[in-house]
Amino acid sequence: MKRIIKILHVINSLTGGGAEKQCLLLAKSQAQFGHIVYIALNKKRETNEDIGGVSIFYLGGYSRYNIFLWINLLKSITKINPDVTQSWLPNMDILTGILCFFTKKKYIMTERSTEEAYVTKNHRDFRNKEIKITYNSNSYKMYIDGIFRYFAAANASVIVANSLSGVDYWKKKFPRKKICKINNILTDQLKIDPNNKEEKIERNYSFFVIGSLENHKSPFIILHTAKKMKKILSASFNFYGKGSKKNEIIKFISDNNLKNIIFLNDFKEDWVLDLDNYSALIHASYYEGQPNSVLEAMQYKIPIILSDIAAHREILDNESAYFFQINNYESLISQIKNVISDLSKNNESKTLEANNKVSSYTAKKVVDHYNKLYNKII
Repeated sequence: MKRIIKILHVINSLTGGGAEKQCLLLAKSQAQFGHIVYIALNKKRETNEDIGGVSIFYLGGYSRYNIFLWINLLKSITKINPDVTQSWLPNMDILTGILCFFTKKKYIMTERSTEEAYVTKNHRDFRNKEIKITYNSNSYKMYIDGIFRYFAAANASVIVANSLSGVDYWKKKFPRKKICKINNILTDQLKIDPNNKEEKIERNYSFFVIGSLENHKSPFIILHTAKKMKKILSASFNFYGKGSKKNEIIKFISDNNLKNIIFLNDFKEDWVLDLDNYSALIHASYYEGQPNSVLEAMQYKIPIILSDIAAHREILDNESAYFFQINNYESLISQIKNVISDLSKNNESKTLEANNKVSSYTAKKVVDHYNKLYNKII
């Protein structure tokens, strides 16, 4: 007989990023498989979309160290009395881990990134410019957060990462702790069957870039690539996302007269439904956990151009994607040309090979993995 588990997920928001999307997908999938699932949510949702049997507890929209946030989460934990509590992202890891310690609740911390997100040393980009690629540009706040998050991690029964690099990061800190990798969930959200797409005649090539407009996503190498390719190729580059670098990107577009080539768009949850309009996805990050956008492009059988980093290599290889050297826009230009060449030859071998890998990311497999984990600790 299957054991019904009462699960509480704790997260700041359910919109705008990969971790937020995965938290919601996991919660909905767990509810569909018969578990009792709650989400303690700090910021109210902007949509009334049904979330399939998952109960929401709002925490008030407070900053991470506001005493009322802590009190409200403590009330939620006490009222729900979960079998297991799972937190998402550093801001919620801190208070959840500490409160679970004092309430003696079983606690799981998730890691959605890698060591590079937390190392405060400056990084040099392709322009030889010093940039910060950490998740928070304020080194002092990151140091304080790091101390409290370490305590939360020490209290966790298990740390779940979505990449081997994330596992390695915590293994260095806690060699004897249970730390494992569980994949992201890839949803069946496509409205158009990718096997029945109409054949496209590529005249003007259009490339898709999705992610936050932050240094660690490396948007500027794509901007400079667009500038370099302006005279040799009729192509557009379409960004979907928001972030602190938006104004700097707008200035770059204006200064270099690229407004007819580079387009900035707000992030949209159903962006994958637009993939049929694009020649390829470009994902240029310096580091990642397990990027949802890459998984969804794999599902849709669209060519994928990736920065050559461990997280991308963990998912795909040279037979299934186009890799360019990090910080090398000439390498990126070369791979864009390769994509165009392959499209003109109707060469679909890479996209088919990538699509063959999506079976590892089904909701059933991920929920089953969590079920085994939960049953071991409760």
